[in-house]
Amino acid sequence: TGMRTGEVFALTWEDIDLENGIIKIRHNLYDKPKDSLGRWYLGTTKTISGTRQIYIGNTLITALKNYKERQEYLKEVFGKDYKYYHLEIVKNETGKVVDKRIVINKGNEEILNLVFTNDDGTFSGTDVPKYPFKIIHNELGIEKCRFYDLRGTYATKVLNNGTKINDVANLLGHMSLSGVPLIVITLILIALANIVLTSPASKWLIFSPVVVPMFMQSNISPQFAQIVLRAADSMTKGFTPLLASFVIYIGYLNVYNLHKNKPYTIGGALKMVRPYFLLIALTWILLIVGWYLIGIPIGPGVSPTI
Repeated sequence: TGMRTGEVFALTWEDIDLENGIIKIRHNLYDKPKDSLGRWYLGTTKTISGTRQIYIGNTLITALKNYKERQEYLKEVFGKDYKYYHLEIVKNETGKVVDKRIVINKGNEEILNLVFTNDDGTFSGTDVPKYPFKIIHNELGIEKCRFYDLRGTYATKVLNNGTKINDVANLLGHMSLSGVPLIVITLILIALANIVLTSPASKWLIFSPVVVPMFMQSNISPQFAQIVLRAADSMTKGFTPLLASFVIYIGYLNVYNLHKNKPYTIGGALKMVRPYFLLIALTWILLIVGWYLIGIPIGPGVSPTI
């Protein structure tokens, strides 16, 4: 499913619709230093887009149905010794709810129907798969493999099967960017990279395999992606000591420096031009965003959007 480890072990049976093959991801499991009541807490998903629904196939539906039947059978076998849990509200000094801790049910509290527990109902959180997973991947001869790595494997597989990048991001619960936020973040990232990578061709080779497909998924044309690259390239073009012209710049600063006993250094030279490049960067961002929003043609038959 590509779920995070904390999302998997935060599941309750109310989150799983076995009839329609849907898993509703609403919580994330995390731990804190252990005390007498345990260490597992139930919180919100890692990101806003992490709260999502994913569809599952018949193989997983059958496995979950069989697992649930076995769990119900074990409840009968253990009887009163089977362990149930509920959520304990944790508040701070002002009375604000700060945590929801998973604790053993000893009274009439509402039972938390956790999916993944040990045979006697004991809840071990994300520790549940550690030992069996270690045995499995050791027998397969896979070194340095974590349970969480299955999430990356899932993403790679579905991408190779032709799933769109944005759809994969939605499945994984990643933050989804499009439109203006995507353009602005791309401008900033490329501008920062420009400080250590001064060649436009090198930047295009590195960024285009990622930026162009993401832009196209957001209905932004590849031609406009190249404009974004060129704009970002000029935003910090002179703000790096790695350019050969920077040496000439420092040289002229010291030629006309009135305080010969205090020569300009790289840090001093960068500090002097920083306000100008901040202004240039802001101007480019406003220009590019305005261009995109207005939809001014780039050339004959070519616009910022597809």
